Amino acid sequence: MTQLRILVTLTIDSLDSIGTNQLINVFGNIASVSPAVEMNTKTRKLLKEQDCPLCDTNGTCQIVLPEDDIDKLKKGTSYKLIKARLREYS
Repeated sequence: MTQLRILVTLTIDSLDSIGTNQLINVFGNIASVSPAVEMNTKTRKLLKEQDCPLCDTNGTCQIVLPEDDIDKLKKGTSYKLIKARLREYS
């Protein structure tokens, strides 16, 4: 039996009700783009990432772009992120 999985586009205020590590679709506007920063992983590998707040009419969430996606999102531009992995960081 084939399992059908449908991803709907969520509003930012509904992300709290979604489980961590789920794939989501979300639409919003990039409020700002931070400079890329280097960070060390738990295995001491040096990686770059970039933070971009994504806003819609219901709220704001933080998008973290990995090395391959740095500088792909532009401030003031609207995007629909498809199959983005939802994470939670403290």
